[in-house]
Amino acid sequence: MLLPTLPLWAMLAPGAWTPPARAANAGIVLGLIPANATVETDIGLMSYAVADHDVFWLGNPNPAPDCLLIDRVAGTPQDWGDVLEVAERLHPETTWDVIAQLDGIELACRSGVVPAS
Repeated sequence: MLLPTLPLWAMLAPGAWTPPARAANAGIVLGLIPANATVETDIGLMSYAVADHDVFWLGNPNPAPDCLLIDRVAGTPQDWGDVLEVAERLHPETTWDVIAQLDGIELACRSGVVPAS
C-alpha cells in the first residue's frame, strides 16, 4: 500500500514531473554544440551531452575538448568563475570563444569551432 507519508508518494504529486524552468535554457545551449564535437562538462550536464558527443568529465585530466560546458548554478564550483575562466584554468594552452551564457549554463568552444545553428 502506498501511503501519502512515504517519499514515493511525492512522485504522484501535481507538478512532480514538471521540468524546471532552466531545462529549456539548457536545451538551447546544448543545441549549440556542434555535431561530433568533444565536450568537457560537469556531471549534471554530462548525461544530456553524451548521446551525440564524446564527453569528458571536467574533474579529470583531459585533452582539450572542442567545447566546454558548465552549469554555474548546480555543477561547476562557483569559485572557478565563468566558462572562460574554467576553460583557461583547465586548458591554458587553448584559445576559447564564449558561445552562450544562459541562466547559469555556459558554453565555450575552441576558437575556430563553429557552433551549431
